[in-house]
Amino acid sequence: MKQITVLILVFLVASTFSFQTVEGQGGAVRGRVYARDSLGNYVPVGFATITVIGDSLRTYTSTDQEGYFLIYLPVGVYNMTATLSTFTLLYVRSVTVAIWHGSETTINFYLEKATVKPSPATVSVSVEGLPSQYGAELTVDGSPSGKIRGGATLQVEVDLRISHTLSVTSYVEGSGGERFYCADNTWRLESSSQPTEGVKISKTFHYATQYLLKVSTPYGEAAKNSGWHNKDTPVYLSTPEIVEVAQGIRDVFDAWNINGRQEKGSTINIVLNKPLEAKADYHREYYLTVKSEYGNPSGGGWFREGSTATVKVEKEMSMQGFIGFLGGRRVFERWSGDVSSESNIVNVYLDCPKTLVATWREDYTIPYMVAALIAATIFVFMALRKRFS
Repeated sequence: MKQITVLILVFLVASTFSFQTVEGQGGAVRGRVYARDSLGNYVPVGFATITVIGDSLRTYTSTDQEGYFLIYLPVGVYNMTATLSTFTLLYVRSVTVAIWHGSETTINFYLEKATVKPSPATVSVSVEGLPSQYGAELTVDGSPSGKIRGGATLQVEVDLRISHTLSVTSYVEGSGGERFYCADNTWRLESSSQPTEGVKISKTFHYATQYLLKVSTPYGEAAKNSGWHNKDTPVYLSTPEIVEVAQGIRDVFDAWNINGRQEKGSTINIVLNKPLEAKADYHREYYLTVKSEYGNPSGGGWFREGSTATVKVEKEMSMQGFIGFLGGRRVFERWSGDVSSESNIVNVYLDCPKTLVATWREDYTIPYMVAALIAATIFVFMALRKRFS
């Protein structure tokens, strides 16, 4: 670790004498801390830390803005350490002081320069939620500091006189469609003015398992759910059941295909417990239009692409009214439109919207024959009547 310039604390025990008023059964230690300014003159320094360590006591106090400090201690022998940290320098020195009942000791610390090697603190960094076969890269203040395997711990040494930023990889890629995400992957370790020798700090970064969801559908907004989701997250998928594509053309929903497994409902909820691919399957349908004024036509409607429809009408039918009474008929003649046929029953292959129109003709043969027969009968009757009259 880089050595830094430090000021030696030269202390002066100004006086030690007895007094009667103290807090508890012990004595008081008071004094002031000085350091040299840019001109080399001693000036009081505020916010220095005084650490006191005895056989059964460890405590702290700080100087005020004017550099004064005051602390009450039980009877005993103590090691007192004055510490002043800046961004680049550490000022520290220790002195031993004996305290008895009613004593008051004054200690002034004067700081001079020296060279010491600061004692680092140990930070133990671990990760949870990451399988042991994967590792997260650790950086300290932007510098790579090693890889931490899942369930393992990596120790690094830092100088707590200044703050540090520790971070791990946000995303760790797993096998196909699996990854591990650390939402809070950066940790700020603040500086400390307290002694750092032997200090141990631990930090655990937590990873969540995520799975990739791929959603494909030609309609609706379900595809917006594509992406990474935390394990066991429910996802809502919905797609239209029927979509009019154009005149006489529509797509009809069949099922959701989830990793090869079919879900019939157009609206479903799935739970991400592994990587999933969800595809909305549709089939195309075409409309077959059948037009016929007579003959009770049948066979029109929506049909799946590539299917065959059977269209039929009656071959003939009686006319209405007196002509029909005399035997007048309407006779199917042919189909026209997208299919041409003279058969009243026809099979139609649906590869696009299609229209069939039936053509009919009127057959008056029987009414004409009846009329001729009636006329002939009347003529014969009139002729016979005239002959025998």
